Amino acid sequence: MPPTPPTENVPVKHTTARRPFPFRLVLPLGQLVLCAVLLVMVCGPDSLMPVIRTGTIYVETKGVFTGYPVSGSESVPAKHEQPPAPHITATGRVLASVFLLNLPGSILTLKLAAYGSTHQGFVARAVHAFTSSWLSGAVLALPLWWIAGRGADALVALKRKAIHPRIRFAEAAISFLLLMGGALFTVFGIYVALSGAGSWMVAAASLMWAVFGGLGVRAWQMQLHGISAVRRG
Repeated sequence: MPPTPPTENVPVKHTTARRPFPFRLVLPLGQLVLCAVLLVMVCGPDSLMPVIRTGTIYVETKGVFTGYPVSGSESVPAKHEQPPAPHITATGRVLASVFLLNLPGSILTLKLAAYGSTHQGFVARAVHAFTSSWLSGAVLALPLWWIAGRGADALVALKRKAIHPRIRFAEAAISFLLLMGGALFTVFGIYVALSGAGSWMVAAASLMWAVFGGLGVRAWQMQLHGISAVRRG
């Protein structure tokens, strides 16, 4: 007997699968847009264009990390001199926040900037032009944000007994490096902050990236355990 079609008195049940929150897309694109908006609002559109760098750290952010103000050629006070009261501008805080929010990408930016300033040729000039933008660290950190987002997506999917997205060994290895590097930088940042020679922002940013790395490592381990359990069963 064929099933009776639904009528007005019989409610029709609609089953729609709920889509998970796409962390692997929201995290990298969200942080990129956030950094760009902050830089444009506080520093102007020119902050996204090539700027002058000095030494191994941004000029405007040096006061945030060391606790000493930086203006022009002013440097850290010499021995036996009373250090001046810290004075950090809003611009310096924003630049430091963007730098630390994308700490791995910012470190890579410094390495590339050193290469571009000490070598000649088209590649060196292109690298120097790219790293001269305040947004270069956020761009270089995009793959790491994507890997962290995939780890979060995998952990959420594991609660639904699903192994998707599948965390590959390369992603797990990069996540492990982020976990170990973030943990080491966190310990270093805490030591520097307690000694009064730096800010707690470094420790906080390092801890955040250690947690991001832990997401991928944990998801990879749980997926391997789930696959092994299915094969044994």
